[in-house]
Amino acid sequence: MAGLAPSASGTDRPNHRYSVSPDGTVRIDFDANEMRMSLWVENPTVRDLASGKVLFSLGWDYDAAESWIGAHNFTLYVRHYPDGNGVLATFDLDAGTVRIDGEEGAVPLAGAEAAIEAALGRRYTAARAAAPVAAPSRGAKGGLLRLALFLLTALVLIAGIGAAAYWYTGGR
Repeated sequence: MAGLAPSASGTDRPNHRYSVSPDGTVRIDFDANEMRMSLWVENPTVRDLASGKVLFSLGWDYDAAESWIGAHNFTLYVRHYPDGNGVLATFDLDAGTVRIDGEEGAVPLAGAEAAIEAALGRRYTAARAAAPVAAPSRGAKGGLLRLALFLLTALVLIAGIGAAAYWYTGGR
């Protein structure tokens, strides 16, 4: 199903963007936090515009992207930093519920953050269990290569210092 266009979206201050529901009654604010150089995480906060009440919020280490599917219905694809696993949370604000990854039962909005954290935890555990664990190579070739690189770096550094001293003293 294609998402609906928000009634308004944009940015009103640095490291912040927002998206307003098609009927203009709900706003999702995204505050961006730089986790590493050029790696930004946008944590969502959902507000009722009439009352100003915060309906849902996630912490600074959660990233989300929204898609409106109705006036009071939207999805958030939520990821947790740094592991990157994600879940799709479908919000129905009229019913006051959220459904995680299409699961059978809907969770009340008050328990949405805990339900999303639990679903992400299950994803993380499953991904770790499925991933093969390889021991780092500590072979002789790796050690010799590191030693050779270290000695080469030291030689270049010493030559650079000598050239700078020669230039500084005018060749005396």
